[in-house]
Amino acid sequence: MGRRRFIKNTLAVIVGGGLLLAPSSVQAVGKGLETIAGEGESSRKEEAPISESEFNRLMNYDTVDDVLAEYNIEPVDDNSYDEKVFGSDKHVMVLFYGNKSDESKSLAILTGLLSQKFGEHFDVYAYKAVEGETIYRSQFEKLKAKHGTKDIPTLNIYRNTGDKIQHEDNVFKIESSHASLGRLLPRIERHLEKNY
Repeated sequence: MGRRRFIKNTLAVIVGGGLLLAPSSVQAVGKGLETIAGEGESSRKEEAPISESEFNRLMNYDTVDDVLAEYNIEPVDDNSYDEKVFGSDKHVMVLFYGNKSDESKSLAILTGLLSQKFGEHFDVYAYKAVEGETIYRSQFEKLKAKHGTKDIPTLNIYRNTGDKIQHEDNVFKIESSHASLGRLLPRIERHLEKNY
């Protein structure tokens, strides 16, 4: 795979100081836009922390809820969101997802793996945006306005500054493949280790 195609498929950008992962065409959002795919990045192969067969087993579940149950990720909804997220004494990750979407399953696996690694420093929750695959535009616009979601699915990452919890990063539009997980997860982990 050439460098240009690699960057298009696994684009990691910093937007206004935060990490925004979107492996598709990305429009500049916020103050700045800087790629963090360095020289030689395309030739470096990262191994996913789960086997391809385990990834496929999880992807074959009927719903994202089933995947999230594997990682014991607690659900939140409109009634519990503010209390859980903004009442946390840790940093927070919230997965917004469609329950029948392969893209959501893939991001749920990534979220689960991040939860296992960073659970000591992060509370991790899941918000079911829609029971099926497709969300109505009006529903999405409400979520976007209230929670800053960039797409469905999106993983919102919140920083606990000690005084408040503030939304800083988003991870969205990941490919539903084991190879994509192997490329993206280490980059996200490095970002979290460095910035949180």
